[in-house]
Amino acid sequence: MRILFVVGQDLRQNTSANISHIAYLQGLISNGFKVTVIMAKSRLEKGKLLKLPEEPKYFEYAAYDIFSTMVGYVNRHKATTSQARHTPTLGPGMQLYNLITKLCRGAYHNYLNLIYPDGINYIWLGNAGKFLGESTYDYVVSLFWPPASHMLVKQLINQGRIQTRKWIQIWEDPWCCDIYHTPKRSIQKQEEKLLAAADTVIYVSPLTLEYQKKHFSNQAHKMHCVVLPFLASREKSGVVHCNNYVYGYFGQYHTIARNILPFFEAANIMECRTYIYGDTDLALAGNEHIKINNRVGLEELRKVEDQTDILVHLSNLKGGQIPGKIYQYAGTGKPILFILDGTNEEQQIITDFFSQYNRFFFCKNTVNNIVETMKLINAMKPSELNQTIISEFSPQMIIEKIINLAR
Repeated sequence: MRILFVVGQDLRQNTSANISHIAYLQGLISNGFKVTVIMAKSRLEKGKLLKLPEEPKYFEYAAYDIFSTMVGYVNRHKATTSQARHTPTLGPGMQLYNLITKLCRGAYHNYLNLIYPDGINYIWLGNAGKFLGESTYDYVVSLFWPPASHMLVKQLINQGRIQTRKWIQIWEDPWCCDIYHTPKRSIQKQEEKLLAAADTVIYVSPLTLEYQKKHFSNQAHKMHCVVLPFLASREKSGVVHCNNYVYGYFGQYHTIARNILPFFEAANIMECRTYIYGDTDLALAGNEHIKINNRVGLEELRKVEDQTDILVHLSNLKGGQIPGKIYQYAGTGKPILFILDGTNEEQQIITDFFSQYNRFFFCKNTVNNIVETMKLINAMKPSELNQTIISEFSPQMIIEKIINLAR
């Protein structure tokens, strides 16, 4: 069977979202589908690119322009994290450099809001709208984020450029009620139209599913929850130290979405060797116990994760979205410290959902609760901590479930 896979991002860009996107591709391939991919093409820094499967046929369309390329160059050549975040005083040259970088980023965001209203990349949408591949597919799968992925499919179908038995929309995040955006009536209307055009709608969080059913009750009958797949099974990747366990948090922790400070303080209190790697707007200072770094390439990240005993998952402050890193962690044999946040009701729903896998150490996002859970973990032997992967999160099984729901 033929599948058209559409995503308005460059799949080679090193993000946790793209790791899941590539896992979807792996699942389609392992289930025997012939896959055609429509994706964005952008100018990415070499050395940190994700590797794409060779089997699909790729159609890449430009999603960049001169201004964004210029700002991307500035961002790629910024000072290292250790210099920019942790040095108490910076020389005049570095201060000027940081000021210029900040001004460029601010101008860039204003520019994006002007030419990409509501996050819609019309440059890519216009370029990809010229797609001329196979005209008929058994299934079309489009991924959100960005919204242009779903919009392109609707455009191609309406123009008669493609035909399909079923259109499956995968929403890793909602659009109107996304945690990073203020809800807008204009977005809600567009989201409603996209949902109405789909045959099957997949959300990756049970909480998001319930919220979206309430927001878009007319489309609730086609909505389902299927979690994200992990990219690689690393069952032999378990606890590596006999004692003095090493903790690792690997992911974004922007203050608008996540509060890492309780875990940071708890790690200091426990004097545990800890890695914190990820993009943020927060200035945290590392010390002899805690190493802080920015986002790194997947290969380098794997090396650090392999030296980590306990993987740390940090929930969002509110809303139903679940950071996708938790599913990648489920593909390892390492224990997972699952730090809960949000309302009590949200925390309970999330706990109930993930408890069925017998795989996580849950705690609330308070210093005391995290410390007590870390003490519990540290008192256990490696043989008690090592886990098996959650096979239900494998690419093949996730795709099987999605296709069965769409039949």
